Amino acid sequence: MNSLSSSFFASITDESLSICTDIGEMGLDSFMEDGIWKNIPFLSTAVSLYKIGNSIKGRHDLKKLAIFLEEINIGCADNDKLQQRRKKFEENSKFRNQELEYCMVLIDRYISSDKAKMLAKLYLSYLDDIISWSEFAEFSEIIDRLLPSDFWWMFEFMCHGGIHKKDFPNTDLSPVLRLQSLGLVIAQTDLLWGDMKSKKEVFSFYITDTGKKLCEIFESELRQLRKNK
Repeated sequence: MNSLSSSFFASITDESLSICTDIGEMGLDSFMEDGIWKNIPFLSTAVSLYKIGNSIKGRHDLKKLAIFLEEINIGCADNDKLQQRRKKFEENSKFRNQELEYCMVLIDRYISSDKAKMLAKLYLSYLDDIISWSEFAEFSEIIDRLLPSDFWWMFEFMCHGGIHKKDFPNTDLSPVLRLQSLGLVIAQTDLLWGDMKSKKEVFSFYITDTGKKLCEIFESELRQLRKNK
């Protein structure tokens, strides 16, 4: 039986890229009902290894895995990057297997398929050495705890670097306080005299370095979510 790492590696190919690209054209439901997923090694191996059934939950989990792999393949369109990532996989296939098992646990927990897509971008950032494994684990836990409305506020922080309390409708601070609890933003506590005299805008909350890094990875998604709002 193929391991997750070897089947994942085999799924990052021109043929699998074509199949995964078809998901957007034919629709995910047709992709599932026609059994096309069986032609993709990673998906068929995951179903076999983890006994993903045909229940509503099982089908939803498989859809999230398909979206995860689709995003991985989209991110591997550049051949040079693809070869670099394949080389990294070959260096320690056992550890890659553990990584993918961890990803599957997270995907199982995620309710929204959008978060499976975001997890794929995180994993690609890890494979490209943009973030460390510890950062990947931290960020993947963070996106699990975010609510849909939180991403709108992340977009605001990404664009402006901070926000004023007056920007909140009905003084509802809960989304920003949630971002603060996750270490993505920080409240202004001590206003320095230099800040008061300078022309620099003083915010009530500022984005942290962790928040900036997360926004950089998900910039296109945040912009699209803001556009669709």
